[in-house]
Amino acid sequence: MAVVRMILMGMALVLSSFGPALAQNTAENVLRDLVQDLSATGAQISKRSHVVLGDQVEWRDVVVTLPRIQGRLELPFLRATELENGSVAINYPDILTGEATPVRGLPAMRMTVSGVINHVIEKPGRAQVHDVKMDGVTVSLVGTKPASKATLSITEFELKHTEDVGVPLRLNRIRDVPMSGTFDLHVFGGLGALDLLIGMGEVSAQQGDFARMVASMFAVKGEEGEDHLNVKIEARKNGAFLINGNPL
Repeated sequence: MAVVRMILMGMALVLSSFGPALAQNTAENVLRDLVQDLSATGAQISKRSHVVLGDQVEWRDVVVTLPRIQGRLELPFLRATELENGSVAINYPDILTGEATPVRGLPAMRMTVSGVINHVIEKPGRAQVHDVKMDGVTVSLVGTKPASKATLSITEFELKHTEDVGVPLRLNRIRDVPMSGTFDLHVFGGLGALDLLIGMGEVSAQQGDFARMVASMFAVKGEEGEDHLNVKIEARKNGAFLINGNPL
């Protein structure tokens, strides 16, 4: 019996030594898959270093480059932790900072993202499920020349998307992503910026007229003056989208 007990104890010790390594491998693979999904949208992600501890992998000094808007976001960390049920939780910083140039020809704007994002990857690997929830997340862009800013508030957001092999989470195609939530966008100084671009020759008068027409179709005037535009988008669980209360 003593020999059997020693064998069992040895097997338990060996298995426990493999446990964290397997958990680390799963967490690392989830981070790599997440980066690959984001790369499909055109984003580029780099990290300076990473730390492995138990069932957790943390990438540090992560930079997300967004070529389409000449932007970048700086994350002090991006963390993946394997949970007891085999799922993996992705943790993001509560505040992200960076800069972007949404309109060519204008100076860069300071970008800040604040709020808590709960992101769990269920069944890592084949047919994994992205389960994302956030409430009270705010994205802001603040410029100086001209004095302009934009804020986006996201409330009651939920997303649950099953990703099979070869079918990534297509974040750049909004209708491909089953989700719900409210997106409240406020733009200040946008028409003034448009006039400046026309004056600089970056935008033609015809393009300016088209932009104003689109703004009049999808935005309503806000409470803070003529150049405050507001667009409220509601995504419902039945797949419907409302813009300022009107079906899309």
